[in-house]
Amino acid sequence: METDRAGRVRIQPDLTVPGHPEIFVAGDTAALNQDGKPLAGVAQVAMQQGRYAGRLIHRRVTDKSEPRPFRYVDKGMMAVVGQGYAVLQSGTVHIKGAPAWLAWRRCTFCFWVRRASGSIPAAPYTRAGPNDPAVTIALTL
Repeated sequence: METDRAGRVRIQPDLTVPGHPEIFVAGDTAALNQDGKPLAGVAQVAMQQGRYAGRLIHRRVTDKSEPRPFRYVDKGMMAVVGQGYAVLQSGTVHIKGAPAWLAWRRCTFCFWVRRASGSIPAAPYTRAGPNDPAVTIALTL
């Protein structure tokens, strides 16, 4: 497998290793360029890559057409700096202080409500039966 200078595996736009459509690499172990720039090895990229790889595997196993190549969508970032203080950046919107902290709290609350309701699984899982094709996944999130 070809790697970049940092030791990350060079992958194709469908997150597979060239010449090995059964091997997926995502997260900070993957080297993928988008618009001429390498994607950062951060959780936001890894989460979107993981979702894409899961959908692609499901479509392959169920003989459905493959989706378009992976494309990372930057949804912005939030960071809590202290009690009641945060920063938020999304597109051209930049907020700091208590308003950003309240937005962070709301997003966090909504995430945990969705997790508790079961709409977000607590951990990745697979349900492979004896007749399902074997698929190798190398995900580092």
